[in-house]
Amino acid sequence: MSRRMVAAIAAAAMVSMLVGCSSSAVSAPSTTQPQAIATSQQPAGSSPQPAASTGQQPAGSTDQPQQAQAVGACSVLTTAQVGAEFGATFGPGTQNSEMNLEALSSTRCSFESKLTDGSPWTVSIIVGVYPSDTAAKGKMTDSRKTTNFTGSVAWAVTEMPGVGDDAVIQNLLTLGNTQENLIVRKGSVIYDFQDTIITGIADSAAARSHLVKLAHVVVG
Repeated sequence: MSRRMVAAIAAAAMVSMLVGCSSSAVSAPSTTQPQAIATSQQPAGSSPQPAASTGQQPAGSTDQPQQAQAVGACSVLTTAQVGAEFGATFGPGTQNSEMNLEALSSTRCSFESKLTDGSPWTVSIIVGVYPSDTAAKGKMTDSRKTTNFTGSVAWAVTEMPGVGDDAVIQNLLTLGNTQENLIVRKGSVIYDFQDTIITGIADSAAARSHLVKLAHVVVG
């Protein structure tokens, strides 16, 4: 083999080596590429992270007792209902707060009318919301007392079963003034239906019947 052929073969081999090195350099992964930037978004299909607790009870939770809601006395009966029951025309109910330290709220709604002789006639309802059934039962015990704060006998008390959870009638023992109080407990709420007619004690039975019917309208 001549020197010229040997030189040609060596040159071809050198070119082949250079081409192979160049291909390796192109296919090798770059180590200087930036890393993907992390984001705070959840990947698709992942479960969301629980929200921070706010301290509120979830809807429907029974872990905490529900606070009793105030009841406005004039929202319990309407003028039309009172008038229809007594067969008379009454003015719109007037609502006032009642002093009652034992109740969470206590309001009175009074409906005013007049008898044919011009005498005043008032039908009222007092609604007391108590902290619990037990507290309301304690108030009913007081309602069964026949004496007033001075110790004088002031009321004739009659049990009235079948009205609400518990009920009594108080008849005010005052000459010339008929006042029937029907006191009804329904759970932790006490309804005091009052009928005052200045016509004499003979109207007591009729007043009592009307109040019982109104109580059934309110408490069932």
